[in-house]
Amino acid sequence: MIEDEVWIGPHAIIVGGVTIGRGSRIAGGAFVTENVPPYSIVSGNPSTIVKANCTPDVMNPAPLLIRRMNHSEIPHIGTRFATSTP
Repeated sequence: MIEDEVWIGPHAIIVGGVTIGRGSRIAGGAFVTENVPPYSIVSGNPSTIVKANCTPDVMNPAPLLIRRMNHSEIPHIGTRFATSTP
């Protein structure tokens, strides 16, 4: 399971059944086979914890705004570039 605010670098491999703690960072190319505690930095093959209890990058995250679209707001295919025939 990958918790919130996790960054995963390119070509990192995370084996199934592993939990990546909130706010953790997985370096590119890391091969993660064990659970990662929250706010940790992990790298290597096999992965090792490079730093633990890191300060979160975002201290004041923006609140999530969820708004439903009306039917009239949904874009329809072909209406933007429609041409009229003479």
